[in-house]
Amino acid sequence: MNRLFCTVAKNVANNNSTSRITLPRLAIFDLDHTVWPFGIDGFQYTPPYFYHEGQLIDVHGKEIRHFPDFPRIFELLQEKGIQIAVASRTKYPTGAYRLIDLFDWHKYINYYHIYPGEKIKHFERINKESGIDFDRMIFFDDEQRNINDVSTLGVDAILVNNETGATEKIVRESLENFAIKRNSSSSS
Repeated sequence: MNRLFCTVAKNVANNNSTSRITLPRLAIFDLDHTVWPFGIDGFQYTPPYFYHEGQLIDVHGKEIRHFPDFPRIFELLQEKGIQIAVASRTKYPTGAYRLIDLFDWHKYINYYHIYPGEKIKHFERINKESGIDFDRMIFFDDEQRNINDVSTLGVDAILVNNETGATEKIVRESLENFAIKRNSSSSS
């Protein structure tokens, strides 16, 4: 068993509960400053984007990178049977889709909501499209206003540092906290 399940199993056992570990069914990520270290609509990188000699670059030859723990975070979630969505308020959705394509992340992401507007609208549409209840979702974003808004729906919303984005450590800890919270409330 990995660390997550060992820790959760120990905590559940200490509460004399025999219930199963409850993980989120859907993990949702903002894009800018959460999965990559820039705002796509800030045009720090000038389109078109393409690979040259194994590096993803913009038209001026500037290398474009995502945060280092991706796509490993997506792989971890898939291994645990957790679906993945992206929800971004960007004003440049074409660029965001292009980077997702170039990073080859389509194989991980189940739902795409990349357009300007309130995060609440993104989540209402994700809920309708996926059929997954808000309380079975976990969300990672670098903006406090989005965390506050989405939390009102019952989503576990995790604020990440905009300089490091979502890290594997933060995601693992958040999954563990989600499971502990759900298992302790179901054993009460």
